[in-house]
Amino acid sequence: MMLIVILAITGGVIAYLGDRIGMKIGRKRLTLFGLRPKHTSILITILTGVFIATATLVVLTFVSEDVRTALFHMKEIQEALATSEVRYQESQRQFLEQQARADELAQEIASMADELNLMMTQRDEAQAELEEARAEKERVVAEYLKAEQELEFAQSRVENLKEISAKIQDRVDELEATEANLNEKIVLLWEAYQKLDETYQKQTERMRFGNVAYRAGEIILAAVFNGGNPLAQTESDLLEFLMLVNRTALERGAKIQGKPNYALQMISQEHFDKTAEILAAGEGKYVVRAISSGNTLLGEPVVVHFEVIPDKLVFKAGEVIASEVIDVRQGPIEDQILQMLRRVNEIAIERGMITDPDGLVGQTSGQDFLETVTKVKLEKKPLRVIAKAAEDTYAAVGPLKITLLVEEP
Repeated sequence: MMLIVILAITGGVIAYLGDRIGMKIGRKRLTLFGLRPKHTSILITILTGVFIATATLVVLTFVSEDVRTALFHMKEIQEALATSEVRYQESQRQFLEQQARADELAQEIASMADELNLMMTQRDEAQAELEEARAEKERVVAEYLKAEQELEFAQSRVENLKEISAKIQDRVDELEATEANLNEKIVLLWEAYQKLDETYQKQTERMRFGNVAYRAGEIILAAVFNGGNPLAQTESDLLEFLMLVNRTALERGAKIQGKPNYALQMISQEHFDKTAEILAAGEGKYVVRAISSGNTLLGEPVVVHFEVIPDKLVFKAGEVIASEVIDVRQGPIEDQILQMLRRVNEIAIERGMITDPDGLVGQTSGQDFLETVTKVKLEKKPLRVIAKAAEDTYAAVGPLKITLLVEEP
């Protein structure tokens, strides 16, 4: 901006000076180089313009580096421009090539980005599969560990079973030995039972032939009568029954002094007739008992009376008749069980059961009795022995069959 102002001022001053010089030369009619004044004025004007241009250039040369460069280095500048143009063209070509390469790279990048996205998707899928595989691996490992534990448990159980099997075998051997011992004990118990039965029979004989022939209320003999028969036949049956009673009483040691074939004190005719009427008027079967009316000593007559019991169901099959806790500390087991059986006999008699000539009602097998004794002895602790009716039992149908059971008290 300053350069323009300087050039304007310089040009203006030079023009003014040239004009003033031209005017003075024109007024004075001066000539240069033999020229006419008019031509001289034109020449001065030309020279002035040249001087202005020269001055302008000189000023510009001194003032502006660019002007100096343009005046004195133009060819170099042109050569440089040409070189720059060539370089520019080369750069433009390289730029275009690089642009094309950049486009190719952009396409490659886009393709790679697609591939990368695909690979990322595949990686996510692979990651998911990896997680599933890990979970499956953990599950398989857990199942393996569980199977291993189960295998160890099974192996341990097999070992335990082997030990148990060995123990069972030992127990079997022990039980076989125990069985052999029990068989020996059974033989011994059977022998003891036979001795006990022999002792019992001897005691019974002693009772029969001791000081007392019959106790008051003791059954001398019992028989079954059919009701509904004619009165005369019933009286005849009763008389025959009395003869059997008499014979039984004689065997027990009762007798009438002076009459060695008679042991019965004659009962009242009224009682005899009443009994015969009841039997003749009734239906079905009856149990008729000849009972001692009082204690009778040996050698004395026994006073008897009749007891008439209609036939009825006395015990149902499986009915408990009596039970007793048997304790080895309370005495011989056989005696305790026999005492319970005597109580069963008494209960059956109270209910009207027919008795045998020995006054007994119940019946149990020797094997059942021995097995019961053996069970109680082997346990070596108090046990309850239960006497049950083996079948339905009626008063006029004997004997009462008894089943013995052993259980915890």
